[in-house]
Amino acid sequence: MKRQMIISIALTLLFPTVLNAFDPEKSGLISPDTRLLGWAEGDLNKDGREDLALALEKFGGSEKEQRSVQILLRNVDGTFSLKLEAREALLLSSEGGMMGEPFESLTIKSNSLFLSFSGGSRERWTEAFQFQFRNSGWFLIGLEITVYDSLNLDYTKNSYNYLTGKIQKLESLEEQPEKETWSSFDKSALISLENFRASDDYSK
Repeated sequence: MKRQMIISIALTLLFPTVLNAFDPEKSGLISPDTRLLGWAEGDLNKDGREDLALALEKFGGSEKEQRSVQILLRNVDGTFSLKLEAREALLLSSEGGMMGEPFESLTIKSNSLFLSFSGGSRERWTEAFQFQFRNSGWFLIGLEITVYDSLNLDYTKNSYNYLTGKIQKLESLEEQPEKETWSSFDKSALISLENFRASDDYSK
């Protein structure tokens, strides 16, 4: 018994952030009528503090399925303040085709928020959107779309850079070696996370 207590104390001292990991479902930040689809911690506004991004689904009532992404910034005292809610930033559960649920992940890396979706049937697709913190907001700067045949393994991957106006295309058909091509598109104003609609087509 004494040995177990010593081990427990040692683990607490060595790995405090692991043993006391933040749990958004126990934080009081999510209302009882809302389901947590995914979440991530990371610095989203370059202030050195770990912020929070939530992928949420509201249920109950007569309204249709409601999904949203919330950005909560961490204050100096460790509490969180809701910065924005993007009400159309997630695909609905019915928009993944035969594969079912399209939501894959929500992650934070290098002051950017990444949203990933997938779906299809024999021809499957994945979409990965990158929103970067710029001018006090988060804007769509990158998109990667992959389409592949689950039987013959043909695939096409298009990577869009909305800052440079460049598209990288990787393609492999009929088991041939992968081919890379580059093209350009006319740049336009960046789309903010608030105005982003996951069901829209952002390919060029």
